[in-house]
Amino acid sequence: MTRFLYGDLLWKAIGGRAKKAHRTKAAIAYVTRSLPLLLTCGDILVVDATDRAIGSRQTSATVLEGLLKKGVQLFSHEGLHAKFIIMDAVLYTSSANLSESSVTKLLEAGIETDNPNAVSGAVGLIEKLIETSIPMDRKFIARIKRMVVVKQFVGAGSKAKFTPNNHREPVTWLLGVHDINDPKNPDELKRIESGSAKAKLFLENPKSSLSWIRYGRKAKAAEARRGDNLIIISRDAQKANAQWVYPHAPVLRVQNEPNCIRLFYEQVPSAKKKSLSWIEFKKLAKQAGLHGEISKNTTRQLTDGVSANLHDYWEQVQRK
Repeated sequence: MTRFLYGDLLWKAIGGRAKKAHRTKAAIAYVTRSLPLLLTCGDILVVDATDRAIGSRQTSATVLEGLLKKGVQLFSHEGLHAKFIIMDAVLYTSSANLSESSVTKLLEAGIETDNPNAVSGAVGLIEKLIETSIPMDRKFIARIKRMVVVKQFVGAGSKAKFTPNNHREPVTWLLGVHDINDPKNPDELKRIESGSAKAKLFLENPKSSLSWIRYGRKAKAAEARRGDNLIIISRDAQKANAQWVYPHAPVLRVQNEPNCIRLFYEQVPSAKKKSLSWIEFKKLAKQAGLHGEISKNTTRQLTDGVSANLHDYWEQVQRK
């Protein structure tokens, strides 16, 4: 499971995970509050608690004192600018400090993942930081609490509301498609031209090409949104057998038309090279945990876990 989070979604995810976490390890540059983390005895927190950070109110000695009393292991690392949290086997890495402005005013964004390699890498960095940090004890806290703190000007601002009510996380669709004759209707051609021009603005790779799929308005695939990913099962004609399966391709635009939904997606230069035969893909799908029969006409929303497994296993197949 890996997902991109921002705004309130990020803080709700961190807060929800904190309520059930058994052990938390975090490296967060500046800390002026403890919530939504619920740090307790045995947890680890690495921060910048240098005289500069304390004196400028970027880190709060009072908050650190409260955490130390709870039994949290505290470390000060000069020059720390990282912000990441490991709760059990889930990693959050983002732009956010643990501060009032980050939680209530600023728009922060980051990644949540349970990828074992990513989590292990973060744990390893925590261990390296501890080796080069200054442990904070009562004497350390007492000294920084006596420091003169200079209040910095902070713009009034307002809480950034960038989380729409209809927001949902991106998903991956497994779609069976077949070639059709080139459209000849002038109105349809104009819609394709207009949609292509708008979709091209979102191409990530300048060498990518733009493709599209047309679906009925009531088809399951009509629920797709920009930012979703497509795994495409391709065949030459409607009655032909499935031939090739192409790896994750991002949806760049979903266009509502009078008689259909048209999905414009990015086809990276390596897509054809990375494609698998129908037989190869079905074997891979089972390894990835995709249960049930897969047909050439499949229209199926995949779970995050299956999507991630397919991506990882696909890469392994290509390296062989």
